[in-house]
Amino acid sequence: MKRDAISIVEAAYVQADVAAWLDGVVDAACPLLDTGYGLHAHAFRVHPEHDATTLTHVTWKCEPSSVAGMTSVRRSLLNQWPMVDGRVELLSTRPYTVAPWAGLISERMGVAKFVLTAIDPSGDSGIDSFGVLASNPCGDGVCVAANLPTSKRPSAATRRLWTMVAVHVAAGYRVVQALDSKVDAVLRPDGRIEHAEDDATSPKARASLHDASKAIDRARSRLRRARPEEAIELWRGLVDGMWSLVDHVDSDGKRFLFAKRNIPNVRPWHSLTEREQQVLSYAAEGHPHKLIGYELGISESTSARHLATAARKVGARSRLDLIRTFRASQVRT
Repeated sequence: MKRDAISIVEAAYVQADVAAWLDGVVDAACPLLDTGYGLHAHAFRVHPEHDATTLTHVTWKCEPSSVAGMTSVRRSLLNQWPMVDGRVELLSTRPYTVAPWAGLISERMGVAKFVLTAIDPSGDSGIDSFGVLASNPCGDGVCVAANLPTSKRPSAATRRLWTMVAVHVAAGYRVVQALDSKVDAVLRPDGRIEHAEDDATSPKARASLHDASKAIDRARSRLRRARPEEAIELWRGLVDGMWSLVDHVDSDGKRFLFAKRNIPNVRPWHSLTEREQQVLSYAAEGHPHKLIGYELGISESTSARHLATAARKVGARSRLDLIRTFRASQVRT
């Protein structure tokens, strides 16, 4: 079956251990990104206090069309991970700590940041990296990128599409790190709720979950190839800032969606509510309200309202003042 952007979103919500999950995301992304020079991916955690980044579950996929392609890929990978000693075909899944990545990821720490950076400073190979850096407010995430034979700047439409893809990769990474996370509701693909408990029992929550399930079903229709950006726009990062909808197939072959609790982890700050803290954490990484709304599954106006309330509570005079104060507090802690 031909792959598309929705295929990557579907792969992001597959229940598996992290290594198998990352391989699945790379396999889904390969038909869209690979130019014959391979894809590389890794999970990471930023350690700003040590000015370093730990890379884990590193994976690489390449079917180069020429020996030159293999050589270029090897060179580009060694520039990123010199510690692998030329063993690009045997990249370990054990963690590596590398300071050079800290600046890039610290600067772009936040879901859906786009990566377009030269990874061969010498300029010998002419290889650039094109892909997404999907990270969470707590500082962990996933990078998936393709090696390109020449430098290429993506169009605005391409950036929008891959930004939304990255939102789901980051959300899916949270899911696989908490495989036993709570299931609050079970839904049929048509949106009918088979079971709900706790926060999912309210009329508002049930309506939101029903609508989200229907939207996902539409995103998976012919729309996914006819109008991919419109399709992925339907599939929001979360439902009401709380749930990810994950496929589940029963032993008799019936397909359901599990509403799994997948709230982004943020550190409490001042007297802010959890939602205000989430919106502020994303805003501090430069995310506009439209993107924050997509990430949390709330409206753009709701995102703006939460940020304005946070500013009043903290006594900040403006959004910029609020973000500066918040960033300074995070560095100190």
